Amino acid sequence: MAKSYQIERISRSASGRRSVFAVGESAPLCTLPGGFKHPALRVGRTIEEHELEELRAAIRAHESSRGERREARAVAAAEARATGGTITRVREFRGITYVSIDGVDAFEAPADHPALDELTVGRLLGAVEAEGYAIRFEKSRAIAALDELLAIRDRAEGEVAQRLSRKGFSPAVIAAAIEARRGFVLPDEVFALRFARQWSDARGKSPSAAYGRLRELGVDPAAARAGAAQEGDEGVRERAADKLAAKVDLTDRTSVRRFIAAMARRGWSYGDAKAELERLRGKIEALEGDGEDAAA
Repeated sequence: MAKSYQIERISRSASGRRSVFAVGESAPLCTLPGGFKHPALRVGRTIEEHELEELRAAIRAHESSRGERREARAVAAAEARATGGTITRVREFRGITYVSIDGVDAFEAPADHPALDELTVGRLLGAVEAEGYAIRFEKSRAIAALDELLAIRDRAEGEVAQRLSRKGFSPAVIAAAIEARRGFVLPDEVFALRFARQWSDARGKSPSAAYGRLRELGVDPAAARAGAAQEGDEGVRERAADKLAAKVDLTDRTSVRRFIAAMARRGWSYGDAKAELERLRGKIEALEGDGEDAAA
């Protein structure tokens, strides 16, 4: 029987990408790139398995098209730098300055980069000189992009590498940017421990949900697994169940269903939720028994 999913929420990250979550699923169904639209994407709508596959195929096609255009621009810029030529245009747009050589955008640099004062319209650049500027500018742009990420929250090395790679930076430049911010970018192992602890303490998420989220963020699999497993399933599960139980009446059938659904949203299986339900009912019965003994 084909599976169906009810869209529970669509969350947006600082980068503009959106993650689509379904009821009862700890990991997102898909992640949408900026500018991507689809009629099936609205909260409350139920989508079938085949619709989800079609949606994922549309996302891949969209990203492929964007990637091809970005690659074509990068090839043209590299060719312009390789041959050298005359600077024909210098323009700024949204904090980025674009420098054209013989009509082709050859450089992108932060608008406040001091080396831009040296690049004026009409100046002749040789190939070696042009490539030198390109390397300096790319590293500066990578560091600026990294600083924007770090201004929002702590980041793991793996996550930073993944995010900067999506922006088109080369592995060598990404490594240089991370090294330049070595004291601020966290090793994957440290980040995974902090992230998993916060997810379990503040949100009651299961270790499997924490592991899935860490992998989505680009954290190394071994580090993600170690971070997610740090406290063990049982202790985290009991704390999550206790917090939820304080909000519902476990003697009411509708409330019980809500309790199980809430546990599922936090990444716990139906078996886990039932086990916690039995544990909590046992505690309630024990308390009631103590009360009757005291009254007698």
